[in-house]
Amino acid sequence: MSKNIAVLVGSLRKDSFSKAVAKNLSKLFPADFNLEVIEIGDLPLYNQDYDDLDQVPAAYTTFREKMLTMDAVLFVTPEYNRSVPAVLKNALD
Repeated sequence: MSKNIAVLVGSLRKDSFSKAVAKNLSKLFPADFNLEVIEIGDLPLYNQDYDDLDQVPAAYTTFREKMLTMDAVLFVTPEYNRSVPAVLKNALD
């Protein structure tokens, strides 16, 4: 039974260590695990008014639909000021 794993990378920098780790993770999982890095850098800043007024940006819809197809989420992220990077927090919101 295959499993789809979303990999969310909390760094947007092109040559970030987190992105390098994320790209190599699939080698560590069994063959029936499908890891997919889901891009979060193009998500607009979350605003609940978009949901309340039914004016959800297309990027939100695409991201949400993709996440619904996943069986699990793996976060690969640097620590940022003893917290989660803003881009990852935005995706979680």
